[in-house]
Amino acid sequence: MFDRRRALMILGIIGVAALAWVALFAYPFSTIAHEPYENDVGTDVLPSEDASFEGDERIAVHADGEPALEFERRFAVDGDEFRYAHEWIGEGETTTFARYTDREESLSATRSWIDSAETYERWREDAAENETVRETEDGFVRIDPDDGVQPVDEQFDAFSVMGTGHLLSDLSFEHRGEKTTGERTVEMYEPEGGWYERIVSGYVVEEYRVSDAEGGLHLDAETGALVFAELEYTTVDASNHAEYLAERWDGDDVVTVELVYEVREDADVQRPDWVDEGE
Repeated sequence: MFDRRRALMILGIIGVAALAWVALFAYPFSTIAHEPYENDVGTDVLPSEDASFEGDERIAVHADGEPALEFERRFAVDGDEFRYAHEWIGEGETTTFARYTDREESLSATRSWIDSAETYERWREDAAENETVRETEDGFVRIDPDDGVQPVDEQFDAFSVMGTGHLLSDLSFEHRGEKTTGERTVEMYEPEGGWYERIVSGYVVEEYRVSDAEGGLHLDAETGALVFAELEYTTVDASNHAEYLAERWDGDDVVTVELVYEVREDADVQRPDWVDEGE
């Protein structure tokens, strides 16, 4: 009798362990159905109706525990003038790049601080007939005196695709109320942690877990434009808890993001000196 009871107890323990293991693979019991192209957080919307503002963004990305990308960008809009500059550090290389446009003067200028013959030749090959590529001591300037310079709102939309806008597409957000600071009222949101299914055109294209999500973002209550974000979060490519634990243990497919984005009212955009370099 004693042996039979012990055998039943052992079988019970094995059964519980098996159920726990199955639960690890069956988990999550619920997911966040995330449609990135339907999750507009206002990065492509002008944050000021009079089109005079400036801001900056800072991004640091670690992949598998190692620094993968550092990104800093400053931008400013004042009427028909739009200017931005960014510094991109990835895989040990630094890229410094700036752009300035003035619709009133029908001018679009781009400056690279990469002293590379390969880059210079690529710029020359890509240049249109009316564009000029000039070599400087530490890089290149490309001038496009074109009447077809895009309106500021379209330029800002294109500008927003890279950086903050791209990273925020990883997340869904919960509304946490509103507040008024000075003359601006903002809607406050916090990132949702948990299991995600990224859905595009009705199909699940990626499964991942967002953890350690902290911070939040502010959208202008009137325009919906993003005016502030300070976030930190980790994504892990996994469809269940067992995969998640394995990835966290090995460090594979684990990406940690730190992001700061801030917009300030009023800007005074001046024509940069580098526009005339190399003449």
